[in-house]
Amino acid sequence: MVSAWSIAPVEVESVKEVSLAMAVVLRSAPQTGRPTPARLSTLIRGILVLALVTTAASARTPRPEPDSAVGAYARLSPRQQRIVEALFRAQRAAAANGMATAPTPLTRDQIAGMKTAGYGWQQIFGQMKAAGLVQDEDLRQLMDKYYHVPRRPTEAG
Repeated sequence: MVSAWSIAPVEVESVKEVSLAMAVVLRSAPQTGRPTPARLSTLIRGILVLALVTTAASARTPRPEPDSAVGAYARLSPRQQRIVEALFRAQRAAAANGMATAPTPLTRDQIAGMKTAGYGWQQIFGQMKAAGLVQDEDLRQLMDKYYHVPRRPTEAG
């Protein structure tokens, strides 16, 4: 079956362009009382193209990356949370003594975010020390002061 009108291939970049192209195609078709098979076929092709472009556009749309620090503390294991807590307490102790030289201390989530970003505890400590957030000589000294392992309650007998 030969149609009275033809459609040239059109490059489209967005869903809006596809919708406009479909409207132009449908308006340019000869208007008869009943839809012709060719017009129905064109309409179905247009709907399929619209669906494909919509899917492709949503796949290409960059999703905002969540900040790795937001909620990072909660995602750590309990042991790693205690290490973060020790680093956090050490910087607060340095600030309370007036020894911290950094303008703002790190939050628990920021410290945990460094860990989830792939830094080791020694590297995190080194960065905090270089920034003036902690005053301890090394990570071991800091951990001896501020890392507390939870103890099981003992039965009184």
